[in-house]
Amino acid sequence: MDASRVRPDIKEPLLRYQRECYRILADAFIGQNTDVQPTSASDEPLVQLHNMALVIAATTREMLATKYLAQSNAERLDRAALVVQNLTRRVTAVEQQVRAGKLTQEQAAEIKWRVNLITQEMSKHEPGRSHYQVVYAALGDEVGVTSYKAIPLKAYETAVSFLDNWLLSLMKAGKKGMAETEG
Repeated sequence: MDASRVRPDIKEPLLRYQRECYRILADAFIGQNTDVQPTSASDEPLVQLHNMALVIAATTREMLATKYLAQSNAERLDRAALVVQNLTRRVTAVEQQVRAGKLTQEQAAEIKWRVNLITQEMSKHEPGRSHYQVVYAALGDEVGVTSYKAIPLKAYETAVSFLDNWLLSLMKAGKKGMAETEG
């Protein structure tokens, strides 16, 4: 509102109101008391201009901060999209393995670990020989494949059980042999 265009009896209260509004807005945006007092009536437009400039500066600063935050959020969303894309690709690969009935990498590693335990136990009884081929061949015969990685998902439990039983029998035989040599 332009104070020069109002009735004379309203002019002074309007100017006080405008001054107070600008001061409050400037204080809110800048966070400090920016009260500038005019020294004469002719200074009133300059004080108003000063207060408006403070509000504009604070608003501009807030707009720049908001723009920076928006850019930062966009970058974070882009990184999150890459993570989601990678996870989607991995889940799809696992789903394809499951649909195809193949072992997961973790299941194949579990089979390999059990085979290693068996070959270590066999090496105690027959050192100097590599027993891997024997164990893998017996496992393949048990589940009907030529490679442990080709074991169908439905035969995984059978393969694990076969290897566990074999390992137990080797360990029992080892304990029995130790008891006989001690006795």
